[in-house]
Amino acid sequence: MFLCTAAFTASERDAAVDHIRKTYGWTLELYGLERLRTMLTTTHRQLVARHPQIFCPPFFPVAGGLSLAYSPDHLVIDHVDADAALAHWLARRLTLAGYHVWCRGLAPLAGSSVTETVRGLLTNRAFRYICILSLESLADPDFTARRSIAQAVGSQRGEGLVLPALAKAIDSSSLDQETRRLTAAHFTQGWAAGLKEIEEVLAAANCPRKPDGARDLAIRSYFPPDIVLAEPEVLASNLFRVIEFPQAILRFYSNKPIADEASPDLSRWAYREISPTHVLSFHHPPIELARNLDIVPKGGAVWNTVSELDGVRIDHLIKELLKKALYAECRRRGLLYCEDRDLVYFPFGLLKNDNLSFRRLDGQATHFRVAGERTHGKGERAHKFRYHIAPVFVPKESAAGGYEIIVRIRLRLTDTEGKLFSGRTANARRKKICKSWWNEEWLARTMGVMQFLANGGDRIVIGNVNSEKIVVDSQSRTWQIPVRLNEEALADAIAIRQEEEAHLRDEEEDEDDND
Repeated sequence: MFLCTAAFTASERDAAVDHIRKTYGWTLELYGLERLRTMLTTTHRQLVARHPQIFCPPFFPVAGGLSLAYSPDHLVIDHVDADAALAHWLARRLTLAGYHVWCRGLAPLAGSSVTETVRGLLTNRAFRYICILSLESLADPDFTARRSIAQAVGSQRGEGLVLPALAKAIDSSSLDQETRRLTAAHFTQGWAAGLKEIEEVLAAANCPRKPDGARDLAIRSYFPPDIVLAEPEVLASNLFRVIEFPQAILRFYSNKPIADEASPDLSRWAYREISPTHVLSFHHPPIELARNLDIVPKGGAVWNTVSELDGVRIDHLIKELLKKALYAECRRRGLLYCEDRDLVYFPFGLLKNDNLSFRRLDGQATHFRVAGERTHGKGERAHKFRYHIAPVFVPKESAAGGYEIIVRIRLRLTDTEGKLFSGRTANARRKKICKSWWNEEWLARTMGVMQFLANGGDRIVIGNVNSEKIVVDSQSRTWQIPVRLNEEALADAIAIRQEEEAHLRDEEEDEDDND
């Protein structure tokens, strides 16, 4: 077989075929420019539509962003503005499933006639015409006209082209005779149920689809070009500045081992153990604890005058005491300690309705749940599990001097009886909750926890004596940056991301249940 772009006559072709047969004994299939052109306009017309980067305007017509070369492989979704939410959701879900989808509300139509664009697509590109029916769409004469065009094109092909989708309950008598005789997909009882009906119809009709890379295709199809704008924006972090902490680190001795972790007073005192009867701390111990264990002070040091104290590097000691002071404050505020995971967490009932109220960076008041129940799995395998927000504090030295706290959020996951999950079982349930948490959601929980420890104020104050106070900013560190993301343009891409997450969650739950 030999392909070339030369233009040769029929006699030249015959001579070449005869020469190859006599010389080598082969049967030559020779494709020249004219034969390739003929194939692209007859038996292989779909290739023109599938490769618009080669067969491009102005030599090949385009409508609504699609080539008008004949290739009926697309689902054309038509709707009125009132039904845009359902239409866009359906377009994304079908795209994620691998189908080629064109949707009126998502296609480039500026400067063109919607009806004429849809007419061209119905004639050349549509495998099915999915029309979203509602009271609003039935009252739109242009939408009705496009549905009539689809019925006419379907009659010419000798196959059903129109696939009605009921967005809202309507009186069947308001439909034309051709549409009334068709069975519609019902979205009135839930979008998922309507999607399932449409997917069953498309599968039965062997609708063309792209089995591999469908999710990448979906994201590329809807991702806007201008996602970064040259406009200033405030960038928030999970860093919280340590405004003040004691100048002196105190040394304490006791006549009894300081090792009873079950003691409620001991869990509320931040200290570094040097030996069972020798500890270091920023603070004096609670009075009752000092009396019970016979704890007495034995000097100490001003930390910026020494490099180590009692064999511990001073910078390591400061960070450890800052961290433990925050955990002790969490215990004083009612958080519980999980020994198995070495976490403090919000228990049920600590806050009203288990909701933590806080203010975002823009000052708006909002809230999130610090403990709750979710369901994992489907059908008979569905079962409930519990989650608890668990803050983690990591002090570090600041590049500008001083110290700051990195705050991270973890989850404590149990069954309804309080038994901890671990390994893959815990990861599957963590994904169930956290898959939809992005920067905004993580920042909200971080800020909420710190404002909770500050009693809603601007600062977290630990310690009752001025010389022993630790003060931490309850507002995260922010920076002004010269560019920002175009959130408005990203709206469709974000929605696709959420659809993909939901799809992946379903797959993961099925896989986890099968294990």
